Amino acid sequence: MPLFHVTGANWNTGDLIQPGSWGQTLRQFRPGGPVPGSWETVMWEVALETARRQVAPVAPSRFNCVFVCESEAFAIAFRDQYRPTAHLVQVEPTDGDQTIHRGDFMLLSGNIPGQPAYVDYMTERGIAYWTSNPAPGMGEILFDGPVRVV
Repeated sequence: MPLFHVTGANWNTGDLIQPGSWGQTLRQFRPGGPVPGSWETVMWEVALETARRQVAPVAPSRFNCVFVCESEAFAIAFRDQYRPTAHLVQVEPTDGDQTIHRGDFMLLSGNIPGQPAYVDYMTERGIAYWTSNPAPGMGEILFDGPVRVV
């Protein structure tokens, strides 16, 4: 199954993409520091990390992983909606011993019926992200180690 990474960097065949870039981005937001463009993103990530620690503690943290899409169609849809200036690279795991998690990104990005308050749905959807199975081809795979550009 081909895997795809959405990126703004210029990677070459054979390059290793290391985990942790998203975590570095999130960790710059702190009291007295820069303000994020979207507080909703920061709230999601805090809810997801808290849920992971409770229900899936051996799963890779979103703060220290490489995000990979399990289909080109999903990668294109993600890029077009969230990173329109980025491009796709096909990747493969560097070894078979990496811990992975297959999360349902649609739980985080889909329309929330009735538009409830963030505090009323982020915890439940955060838990579901770590405990449910996404539709085929729509999984967001988290690798706890590097992936190689192919």
